[in-house]
This record gives sequence, structure tokens and C-alpha cells, in this order.
Amino acid sequence: MSDLFSDLHGSTKGEIEKKIAGLDEQKRSLTAHITARKKERSGMIERVKAARAAMRSLSPKKDEMRLKRDEIREIQGAVNAARRNRDAINALVPLPYNRVVERAEMLRVKLTEAHPHNPVTLDEEVTLLKEFLILQAQIVYKQSSNSHHQTVAKGLERIGILRQEISSSKKDHEEQAKSLSKSNDHLKSADLSFKAIKKLSARIDVMMKELKGMYDHQRQINRELGRLHAFIKHVLESGGKKRKGTQQLEKRILSGETFGMDDLARLMKSGGIGEERLSNKEVGVKERGRGPQPKRRRQVTARRGQGRIGRVDPEKRR
Repeated sequence: MSDLFSDLHGSTKGEIEKKIAGLDEQKRSLTAHITARKKERSGMIERVKAARAAMRSLSPKKDEMRLKRDEIREIQGAVNAARRNRDAINALVPLPYNRVVERAEMLRVKLTEAHPHNPVTLDEEVTLLKEFLILQAQIVYKQSSNSHHQTVAKGLERIGILRQEISSSKKDHEEQAKSLSKSNDHLKSADLSFKAIKKLSARIDVMMKELKGMYDHQRQINRELGRLHAFIKHVLESGGKKRKGTQQLEKRILSGETFGMDDLARLMKSGGIGEERLSNKEVGVKERGRGPQPKRRRQVTARRGQGRIGRVDPEKRR
């Protein structure tokens, strides 16, 4: 008892009651907060259940949109590679394809059709031939550049079509989500995505941890309230008096009857067995131990139809 109330000795009843009032206020506030959080968590659980059930009906659209996004990523990779190759070729050959072809055709005419009034020397012919061969190589490069450009153009066109289809699918998805949210009170249109469901589930787990902490705090408050009430009842109000019913317990123990641990705890809290009762117990034991009482013999009675034991039969007397 001293260990349990060691910090309360010396406090008055008014101080203890003031502490009890403060703890009661904390308990009421905490209970209201727990009730609100439990209600909020239950609402979130219902939202997650409704969202998962609705996502089962919307999952085919989701799969279709996912396939289109994968196709966009694949086409975008090819477009980026073709764009890099095209830009590298255009950096080497800045002239357009048509200008290069025209210049090569003009040089071919000069080399193959020499005019008699304007003859070409050997050095000029070698120079023109070198330029012509370079232009032929540039034509091949520009053809490759045009091919890469066509890949880029077709890829961008396909990406635009896929994005339009995804946008229309999103609109259909939003319309279906709105219709489902109107039919279910626990469902919100913003919850109809796997990311939103995952966030709600994580929030539910966090709220459960918060509730566990609140329950622990509530148990501590209840334990402290019980301790304060016990101090008032057993220390301040009792004033060292024994509890009611302890006298009967002392009689049972002194008479030799069995008793349990709860009875022993009650007896120890009441201060133990009094010296007067112990002295009366010793006197009673001495009085009973003066001498053994003689045993009384059991009287034998005759059975029905038989004579008493020791009685002579009348026939034998004759």
C-alpha cells in the first residue's frame, strides 16, 4: 500500500479530487476524439471497399489505356532515335535534298556533254568529278535523312492518335466514375484509381496506429483514476479502520477453515488478526485440550421380528 500511494501521502482530499476532475476532463476529451477517429476510419474503409468493387467494372478500360501508353512509349523511343540520326545527317549535309540532286545533275551534264566552244581542261574535269562523287554520297545521306524524317512524322502522328484515344477513354472513365459515385454514398470519383486506393489504405493503417496510442493513454488515465479513488477510500476516509466482513474472515481462519489468496489479501489490508482474537483462540484451545471426552457406546437395537439380545426363548424355558 505504501508503494502504491507513496507520491500521494500528505495530499488532502481536495487536492486529490482536483486531480480526479482534471483526469475526468482528459478522459472525456480523449473518448470523444477516439469516437471521431473511429468514425473517420470506418468511413475510409467503406470508401476503399466501394472503390475496389467499382474498379473491377472499370478494369477493362484501364487495361486498354495501359496498352496504349505502352505503345506510345515504344513509338516515342523510335521517334527519338530517328530524330537524332536525321539531325546528325543534316549537320553534315545542310543543303536540302532537291538542291543536292540539281547540283549533281548539272555536274553530270558538264562531264558528259562537253561544248566545243567552251572546252574543259583536265584539271577542271578532275575537280568536277570529285565534286560529283561527293554529291552522290550526299544524295545517299539525304535519302537516309528523309527516311528518318518520315519515321519521325509517322510516329508523331500515331502518338497523337493514341493520345486522343486515351483522352476519350479518360472522359468515359470519368463519366462512369461519376455515375458510380452517385449510386454509392461511400464512393467518390477521385477514389477510382489504384494510386488513390493505395493512399487511402496507407492512411487507414496510420489511423489504426494513432488509435492504439489513444487506447494506451486511456488505459493509463483509468488506472490513475482508480488509484486516486482507492487512496481516498482506503487511506483518507477509512482512517485505518478495518473493512466490513473482515471479522467473519478472521473467525473462519481461526477456526481452521481453508481460505484463498483474495481472503489473505483482504486480511493483510485490514491489518491482520487482532491480538484479542489470538488470545481468545489460545484460551479456547487450552480449554478444549483439558482432557479427552469418553466415547459413548452405540446402543444396539433389535431388528423387526427378532427378540432382544440376551432374552431367553419361552419355549426353551419349558
